[in-house]
Amino acid sequence: MNDLEFETLAPQEQKLSWSYVLSRSYGLYAEHFWTYFRIALVPSLMAYAFRYFERPASHYFLRSGFSPTFSPKWLTFAISIAWIEGAVYWAISAFFFAAIASTFATEKPDTPAIADAFTLPRKLAATLFFIALLTWTLFFLCRSIAGFAVIEILQRFRLTGNYWVTFSAVSLILVLVAGLLSKFGLVVPELMGNLSTTGREAIRNSIKSTEGWEIFFMMFLTKSAVLGYAAYWATGFGMDWIWNHWDMGGTAYSCVQWAIYIFIAATLESPLFIAFSVLYSELQACREKSIGVGTA
Repeated sequence: MNDLEFETLAPQEQKLSWSYVLSRSYGLYAEHFWTYFRIALVPSLMAYAFRYFERPASHYFLRSGFSPTFSPKWLTFAISIAWIEGAVYWAISAFFFAAIASTFATEKPDTPAIADAFTLPRKLAATLFFIALLTWTLFFLCRSIAGFAVIEILQRFRLTGNYWVTFSAVSLILVLVAGLLSKFGLVVPELMGNLSTTGREAIRNSIKSTEGWEIFFMMFLTKSAVLGYAAYWATGFGMDWIWNHWDMGGTAYSCVQWAIYIFIAATLESPLFIAFSVLYSELQACREKSIGVGTA
């Protein structure tokens, strides 16, 4: 790279820092909050509707007595149910991610974009579903293997009886695994931004482009998890207080509780997908500028 190219690219590269992506992501989120919130309502409602039917169905099948508890057949069935449940949530999140990323294909995520937010995801439904299943399976396997390894280590040191040690160790493993899977984080924005790109090409480009950003997304995920836990804890505490101090029927209480949880989910899940989309957009801008300078 000659001096002219370095001088031309340096300002853009300088802006593409952790702090820039973070501030840009939350700046967009704050500016277009209601747009992202309304987009998020659809997948949030789908996820909670699935959860409403999934939990009793899972409990029924696992307690139906078709096989002795913890027998090989029972464990295989339980693991299969856990994988299917996660795959459904992961697929819903993938389409939600795609809807967020599709707003970056327009000049700005304005109100008309809400109606079109799921148009591109529907066109690429098969590819998105494949990406969702691939990444979920990798996460499921890595989480399970690493979790068993951590529990084995804790048992050797007789630390499994300490809740906070176990919780911290398992949480760290989840963050590390999720951080590594952030290597796939630019697949969806690329598919939304370039319809001619295949899923394989998008995966290869994402793994290459996210080099050096793993820790950033680990920190982002940790922050999001802490905020989410605090929000759900506060909601649970508040709902308990309402139940004990207000004259509210069970049906009304349940409806209010579900409405609040859906609101929290729709509010907290967008920033991560926005951050991936911002990173992809900025990397594309760097690449295009580099090509332009090289051609000149």
